[in-house]
Amino acid sequence: MDLTQYLVGAQSLDQNIREQSQVALRNAEESNLPVFLVSLVSELANDHKPPESRQMAGLILKNTMTSKDEEKKKTIGTTVDES
Repeated sequence: MDLTQYLVGAQSLDQNIREQSQVALRNAEESNLPVFLVSLVSELANDHKPPESRQMAGLILKNTMTSKDEEKKKTIGTTVDES
């Protein structure tokens, strides 16, 4: 599955699909946060992607950027400073 499918799957009414998608998204975020954020931005900016995936990408991006998690703040700050 690719990011688009996981983003759409995270909104699925089927609990198994939703949970698998949420786990995959969480793993992607935890394994490499900067790459995950860039992928979300790309998803959000792509007009050819389904609205559901773009909406979820925007939500996750917003929630990550406004997170109170100190480790995320450090990683995001470092990533922004490097660009």
